[in-house]
Amino acid sequence: MRLRVHPDGQSPHLGRTAPQARTRRRSRQKSAKLSDKEIDASKEVRMAKVTGLGHFGIFVRDMPKMVDFYTRVLGMTLTDRGEDDRIVFLSARPDEEHHEIALARSEDQRTDAGQISFHVDSLQDLKALYRKVKDYGCEFDRIVNHGIAFGCYFRDPEDNRVEIYWSTGIDYPQPFGDPIDLEASDEELLKRIEDLPPREGTGPHYYGRDAGKRLQAARKA
Repeated sequence: MRLRVHPDGQSPHLGRTAPQARTRRRSRQKSAKLSDKEIDASKEVRMAKVTGLGHFGIFVRDMPKMVDFYTRVLGMTLTDRGEDDRIVFLSARPDEEHHEIALARSEDQRTDAGQISFHVDSLQDLKALYRKVKDYGCEFDRIVNHGIAFGCYFRDPEDNRVEIYWSTGIDYPQPFGDPIDLEASDEELLKRIEDLPPREGTGPHYYGRDAGKRLQAARKA
């Protein structure tokens, strides 16, 4: 709306000078723009999330022994090290990640993690690493079929609980763990996946090539 201004500078409709009216309009427009920015910023905060697990650290007492185990037995690559090996960085994918585990030497501190899990690309790799860990003399906690994965749990040289697992590529509600023998043939082990009964889950599932198939089958049963 255009303001008609009297010679004395007063608007006959709004009772204020034209410059005052223009200033008030600009102030309202500026406030509206700031509000939009604040709304956008709040949306960004709500949508922000982590994109994955990058790396973790554990305290160790015998650095040479732990480095030997994680590199020679599990096949990780030493990517960096601190002075006097006070800290050593290891990666399973050195071309993609500088490190996925950091070993920090300490005489009085100890890591108390529930488990440290590493994945492998194939059932054959899982079985091969199982044999290497067994030959090294590690103590096994359990070896199970989770439906979504075959998991092999053991203790590393300083008693940290470690899992090596192979993802089966199917969806299956958790928790679930059925004991298996990794000395069995591939055919026997794969049949254990096919023979899994339908099982109701507690929430939506989005995992693997058969995502939701077993959940739907359970609901139809």
